Amino acid sequence: MTGAGRHGSRAGGVLVLGGVLGRAAAQWVLVWIFALAGGPEEVGEYSYALAVATPVFLLLQLGLRNVYVTWPSRPPFGRFLGIRVIGSGAAAVVVLALALTPWGPAPALALPVVVLKVADGVLDMVLGRLQDEQAMVRMGGALLTSAALSTAGAAAVVLLHGDVLWALWATVPGPLLTLVVAGLRRSDTRPVPGPWRGEVARIVRTAAPVGVTDVLTSLLTYLPVLVLGLVGSSASVGVFSAALVVVTLVLLVLSAVQTVVLPGVVRAGVDGGRRGVLVAAARLAAGLTAAALMVAAAVVAVGPRALTILYGEAFALPRRDLWPLAVTIAEAPLLMVSGLVLMALGLYRQQMWGAVLAVVAMVVAALVLGADGFGVREAGVVLVVGTAVRVVVALAAAGVDGRRNGGSGPAPRLPA
Repeated sequence: MTGAGRHGSRAGGVLVLGGVLGRAAAQWVLVWIFALAGGPEEVGEYSYALAVATPVFLLLQLGLRNVYVTWPSRPPFGRFLGIRVIGSGAAAVVVLALALTPWGPAPALALPVVVLKVADGVLDMVLGRLQDEQAMVRMGGALLTSAALSTAGAAAVVLLHGDVLWALWATVPGPLLTLVVAGLRRSDTRPVPGPWRGEVARIVRTAAPVGVTDVLTSLLTYLPVLVLGLVGSSASVGVFSAALVVVTLVLLVLSAVQTVVLPGVVRAGVDGGRRGVLVAAARLAAGLTAAALMVAAAVVAVGPRALTILYGEAFALPRRDLWPLAVTIAEAPLLMVSGLVLMALGLYRQQMWGAVLAVVAMVVAALVLGADGFGVREAGVVLVVGTAVRVVVALAAAGVDGRRNGGSGPAPRLPA
């Protein structure tokens, strides 16, 4: 790669990371607005709506972006985009139907959350194409634009109107406008190798395990929120969700890192087989884990005071309730890197089953810990258990696959 190419790649990576941080900031601004306007109860209702909607959207949108990026002999992009639009529409119907049930989110919150999820889902697929083309500068610019527009819209509405619900609606134009700009590209004119129905079926069969894995992975964060929402109060959900923001931020940063490095790790697998993938992953894990340990230490040291400064005394938590979140942050790089290895090696089903086992372990932990009451601390411990199980299973799956294939053979690719 030339010096200019390396510089462009670094600049694109910085922009992507900045865009993800910007989106995290936009999400935090909403939590902060709800906290100031209505306290823990308002934050809890908003967080519960997200906890219900996010897994549904991930399941029905499928893991199309990662599949598109890592599938060498894939069908045209238009097929992926069409499936994403249909899946997003189906997810919207399901979430709005759940909002009409006694255990569902508040309908007034569910509607803007659904519209935002649809816009984000379609934009995510368009960004996946930019990622595949290594157009990281454009991708990072799109992420930053979406985040800036969403944050500005929410802040403007609060300042001018003071209504938090309208502030949530004001975040919707951000991804919509970014989608219009980022989507103004040539159409995919590659020859279609077969009937569209056959291609759609092939995409769905390939992406289904990834979609299931994505929704199970989201439950690593949202299952404790769902349990608190079902057996506890909106206030307890709000307090836990406010503290959970730092974990969400770490996961989003790691997701951005994965976005930037995934194509390179896949190339390492093509050039050096499994050994190339594992060497690249080990180097990445070492640096990220060191950084995560520092963040975890900061959460324990200053977390209690930070919560009251940012959100108010109603969100105060003792240090012992923050330890599980700190441990989860320390585990997070291993979770991301182990998942990256499985994706680079094409082990999508193994990744799915690891997520299944993690969710089962979380449910068992919730039942055991909740025997005498389920609160913020118990929710955090459930988070630790699910993350640890996911990491162990992923590493074991990669090891078993390596022994079956001689350890250093070429990385498996998706079927044509």
